[in-house]
Amino acid sequence: MLFTKGSYVQVETNRCLNQQHNGVECSHCVSHCPGQALILYNHQIYLDKEKCLGCGLCFSDCPTQVLGSQQWDETTIMTEVKEQRAGITQFFCGYHQTPFLSKVEKEKGAVQIPTCLSSISKGTWYELGLLTSLELRLDECHVCPMKDCVDRMKLAVETTMEWLIASGHTPHFSYIYTAEKSQKKKKLQAVSSG
Repeated sequence: MLFTKGSYVQVETNRCLNQQHNGVECSHCVSHCPGQALILYNHQIYLDKEKCLGCGLCFSDCPTQVLGSQQWDETTIMTEVKEQRAGITQFFCGYHQTPFLSKVEKEKGAVQIPTCLSSISKGTWYELGLLTSLELRLDECHVCPMKDCVDRMKLAVETTMEWLIASGHTPHFSYIYTAEKSQKKKKLQAVSSG
């Protein structure tokens, strides 16, 4: 995973609400970090790189975008989906061991993101939902250190589907919990957005 051990994660403390407003006491990113890698001390956010799981949740958690990376952001996902121009696109997280489509799925698009699928914002899910039908691969989430984040991702997707319906579009999201292993992996590998 691109962000394992905090690699490439940038902390812009001057954007933090705790820095800008002393009485705020915001701890949203700290309380939602599955690796407990974020520490709030004296109104300042610190990243313990040894504890960082690389999930990317902190990127979408913070309303003022204190945490981010120059190596990857959500726009790379949009670019890959637009380039593939597939009617259905499967999404794999960075921990997924087999980001491949089977022979019968070769007409589908496939994108592996370097973070947890839970880190994708509602706005990006919405934009993706306008471009393609989405199949979210959750077949390896049960062995992932971020497995507790799946419910959070589902909540974001449910909100996105409500937005799509409200704007006159039919949402097409599905979850894949079990998948056959592909025999031929050469030409069917998912494109990495990282």
